[in-house]
Amino acid sequence: MRSTGDPGSPIFEWDGYRWQQVGIASYVFDCAPFRSLGIYTRIVEYNDWIQSIINNCSTTIDIIEITTTISIADNVTTTVKPPVFYPCNRTSTCGCGVVPVVLTPSRIVGGENAVEYSWPMIVSLRLYDKDSHDCGGSILSDSFILTAAHCVDGVVSNPQGDVTIAVGMTNLSDPKLIRRTVDHIYIHPNYTGEEDHNPHDIAVLHLNQSLTTESNAFLTKTCIHRVNPPTLNNQYIRNGTRLTVIGWGTRKSGVSDEPTILQQVEVYAIDFNDSICRGAMNDTEIQFCAGLAEGGKG
Repeated sequence: MRSTGDPGSPIFEWDGYRWQQVGIASYVFDCAPFRSLGIYTRIVEYNDWIQSIINNCSTTIDIIEITTTISIADNVTTTVKPPVFYPCNRTSTCGCGVVPVVLTPSRIVGGENAVEYSWPMIVSLRLYDKDSHDCGGSILSDSFILTAAHCVDGVVSNPQGDVTIAVGMTNLSDPKLIRRTVDHIYIHPNYTGEEDHNPHDIAVLHLNQSLTTESNAFLTKTCIHRVNPPTLNNQYIRNGTRLTVIGWGTRKSGVSDEPTILQQVEVYAIDFNDSICRGAMNDTEIQFCAGLAEGGKG
């Protein structure tokens, strides 16, 4: 297990008119026939915990109820195709940017540059140096950020850390980016660390000064989802579901290759009953796998 990539960053599913966040990048697992198999925290299992934190501050987040049948691709292919535009419904209160996402649905080693301002819910988390990116995250609301617990676990035990976030940019060196300081960190109480394959790898950060997503076209909240019965939570992200992961993390194993431009890549959910996927996870109820069997993504 290793943290190559961009831990804490969101992974999304396109629902036809906006992007909904279905997971949080936890770690990467290398094992043939998969290369850089991503393990993600399944957000749907934590909606009540997230809402309990948000409610203490008298605000709301956008939880999208899933009521339609999800079509699953049984045979996933990765032939080269032209770029696909994803025009959002701009009346949505979450999950949409002022600029549409343009994604190449083919095998891109390490990902591709995102179109500027197409992912306005993305967050750069800085733990000790406000100019150095450490982990990804997403905007839950004007006052709260969603990320991975293992990104901030060491900071909680070492309060001297000056945790900040940067938003409103695609390029990490953009002088117009917006900074905020984190004044409280909520780590899931059942998180036990990397030695157990990061179970419950989720954290919520509170900002000392609110963002203004409603008045800033280059900021928006992430949408998170709720699954309605009879669908079970661990059945929602099924084998073959097309997903998109974004972040600024290392693109190559064992190589210092940290991009300044936000990277995006299309991956597919991998059946949690697959022996390799199952062996890489702690608990299929709270985690899921995504990647490509031939590798090269994530």
